[in-house]
Amino acid sequence: MNLKINIIIIFIIISLFSTQNVSAHPPSKLNINYIEENNELIVNITHSVTTNDHYIESVEIKINGEKYDTYTYSNQPNRTIITYKYNITANNNDVIQVKAICNQFGTLTRELTVGDEKDNLSTPGFTIIFIILSILIMLFYFKIKN
Repeated sequence: MNLKINIIIIFIIISLFSTQNVSAHPPSKLNINYIEENNELIVNITHSVTTNDHYIESVEIKINGEKYDTYTYSNQPNRTIITYKYNITANNNDVIQVKAICNQFGTLTRELTVGDEKDNLSTPGFTIIFIILSILIMLFYFKIKN
């Protein structure tokens, strides 16, 4: 009986962590790149949508913590990946922060340091937590099975 209760609790926890509102979600990826030669900031946003009333509403840009500009949109030109290009003047070692905001739910923020060559891709916290939780559940399951 105790084993059944533990399994039910595990499935409830998995359900809570894996439940996502399909219709409203933040951008899943945000890649930014600054090309110093022509002062161009390239912003690639992955935000998969199925309807026209769900889109990236705005992109906020800060340089060294100071608001540079906010660009507002009324639709999403592509249903999956959007690329925006902005003319921005930034100096070496300036920190550019970009925030993509969904009109229905959520935001995603990335930053880069001008002149820093390392890639700015990172795994969102939820994904890491979900992976760790899945591994722990598998270990627990195999321990019970043995």
